[in-house]
Amino acid sequence: AMGIAMFILPIIGTWALLRELIFGFRSSHLTRILDAEGGLPVDDLPHRPSGRTVREAADLEFPEYAAAAQAEPESWRAMFRLGLAYDASGDRRRARASIREAIRLHRLAKRAGTEAA
Repeated sequence: AMGIAMFILPIIGTWALLRELIFGFRSSHLTRILDAEGGLPVDDLPHRPSGRTVREAADLEFPEYAAAAQAEPESWRAMFRLGLAYDASGDRRRARASIREAIRLHRLAKRAGTEAA
């Protein structure tokens, strides 16, 4: 059992590392696209000394991003902004899920030829 575990655990670790790296590269790509378009949300929220956004202030702006994503469920841009809003509100799990969905939507649009970048 120990021998099998020593063989399997590095494979699982490598898979997890590669998955995180790919997520990082793809989300950075979408960030660059939105930045070039001027579509990134302005970060004018107050921050704690640690650099994290004050959650209460982020929660006040959150409904705007949720409504935009709900109005345009096939828009990777709206879904990406929703992910940023989730992150600012401290909900990392939903932030990552929204950004993964934005990546999926962007890839679909790119395959369909409706997305240039």
